[in-house]
Amino acid sequence: MGVAVTLHDSHGVSSASAQNHVLEVILFRPHTHIHFKISNTTDQGLTLWRPYCPEGDAAMNIEFREASAPDKIFRAHTSFDYTGGMGIPKVFTLAPRDDLIVNVDFQSEWILPFTLEAKQTREMEMRAVYRSQPKADDDRNRSLTSKEMERVWSGVATSNWQKVRIINRTGGRFEHKK
Repeated sequence: MGVAVTLHDSHGVSSASAQNHVLEVILFRPHTHIHFKISNTTDQGLTLWRPYCPEGDAAMNIEFREASAPDKIFRAHTSFDYTGGMGIPKVFTLAPRDDLIVNVDFQSEWILPFTLEAKQTREMEMRAVYRSQPKADDDRNRSLTSKEMERVWSGVATSNWQKVRIINRTGGRFEHKK
């Protein structure tokens, strides 16, 4: 496959190390976040879309679901309409057996796909999805192209569903932004 993805909670641990294997997402202050980890599982460098470029932002998603309704999936994604890349796709090479760790902050940069009341704790399941797609010909012609961009890894990498406890400690209602 080449790419693997995992989530690490607000304490910085994966579900394997989390107490009772339950991740915690704590909504508390602006710098409380979780980590979306993208790993190169090969012995060769992999070219990926850089975070904060349109394709990199679109490739990363976090999915949530209720254990009682596994077919109803809520998708979280970055909230950037205008990226640091100014709309120009950028790539980088992830070294063999190396990781890219992206901060996921639901209070400023990522959109949490549901509302939480003040002091509410919600038990759900969560997984990471990295879905990289090659650029369409029209997009390729409009953007700055290079051979490096044509070699970008494409495919879907999905982590296993993990139990998660989302805790609202903001002191108020945490609104779902559309």
